[in-house]
Amino acid sequence: MHSEFSDVKHRINRLESAVAGIRRDEAGTAEDIARQQAAIDALNERLHRIERRLEIISE
Repeated sequence: MHSEFSDVKHRINRLESAVAGIRRDEAGTAEDIARQQAAIDALNERLHRIERRLEIISE
């Protein structure tokens, strides 16, 4: 009986470690998405400034 509980505890610890790893990966992915969105926003603003300067668009 004791060895069964030991095995269950070991499996639970492995699951907890796996979940923690997944959360780290998700956090890294969210960080990458935020960084990419900031770069896209900056490029979009730059494009609008260039278009206004060249009078390509009207406001």
